[in-house]
Amino acid sequence: MKIVLLVLTSCISQILWANWTFNLGYQNPPGALVGANLFYFGSSWGAEVGIGGIDVDTLSKNNDKENSETQENTWATTIGGDVNIKYFLTPGKIRPYMQGGLGLGISATAGKDSNAHAGTGKLFGGIGLMGGSPSFYAYVSAVIMNITIRGLFQAGIGIDL
Repeated sequence: MKIVLLVLTSCISQILWANWTFNLGYQNPPGALVGANLFYFGSSWGAEVGIGGIDVDTLSKNNDKENSETQENTWATTIGGDVNIKYFLTPGKIRPYMQGGLGLGISATAGKDSNAHAGTGKLFGGIGLMGGSPSFYAYVSAVIMNITIRGLFQAGIGIDL
């Protein structure tokens, strides 16, 4: 039974991690200086999820100026990222692509007034060029945010998991 479980988990993990890569990107997710992304490298399609920023703050508030023990502490955390899909226009080692995605954000506070929020950000789309293979690749792209003139340049490198 242990051997069957070992073989099953090994096969499942290979299927789940097949063609998944990790990349570091400049302005990927859009709006982040540097982001960490998981990218599924398919033959015609690719899917990516990324984190572009994590912010943790401690907010202190003292309601009683005479007694410092009544100080209230609140922890605030915000995580920003995105999900996007890339469509490769041609096969090969150098692939032009079109992409489209959506920004995502999660925030939470813990303390006297605890709460959590999740939401979507701006839509974006663009074109790019990816060179290499799933084991090692580089990319550059031009992105337009929220169907406005505001554009940005992305670049990054990735490796196979």
